[in-house]
Order: sequence, then structure tokens, then C-alpha cells
Amino acid sequence: MNQKKYSLLYPDINARYRTLSDVTMHDLGMDQLCKKLSAKEREQNYIQNVMARMYADPAVTQYRCDIFEDVLRQKKMRDDLMEILGRISFLKDYGSFNREYDESAGI
Repeated sequence: MNQKKYSLLYPDINARYRTLSDVTMHDLGMDQLCKKLSAKEREQNYIQNVMARMYADPAVTQYRCDIFEDVLRQKKMRDDLMEILGRISFLKDYGSFNREYDESAGI
């Protein structure tokens, strides 16, 4: 079975981009913004890496705007997505994804 992968951020994984420097990211306050978006350093780094990529192709920007508009305007979809993400987060923290928990758990 062929499972095609979809991304909410990248319509084309081969799109060309430039990466903003660390100084530019700091000057824009992206480090502070990322700290407000997540308390986890790993997530902060991921968000900052995504935000540092600047695409010259307007199709990438339009794609992201369309995704944002869909999420903003479709309350049921947004609620369903939040429920699914909550379940994934739970599995990640307490389920089989968390190897540290599995190793420390007794029989």
C-alpha cells in the first residue's frame, strides 16, 4: 500500500529556501516568541528552524496561508485536530513512544 505523505508546511519538499541567520532570528525576537509557544526546548528549536526558512516561491506562502485559513475557519476540523493531537501527545508522553518510561516501568 502506497502511503503518500502530506505536509501542512511544505507543498513541495524540493522548494528552495534560505535560512535566516541566528542574529536575524534574535533581532526579530523569534527566540522569545518560540518560548511563548512551547515550554519544551526541543519544540522551541523545531519551531524556530521552521520559522527561519524563507521561501522565495510565492506558492509556498500561499499554501501556508490557505492551510491557516482552513484551520481558522473550520471550527469542527480544528476541534477534531486538537483532540487527535492531544491523544498523540498522551501516547508520546506515556505510551509506547516513551522508551524511558517503558524501561523504568515494572512488571
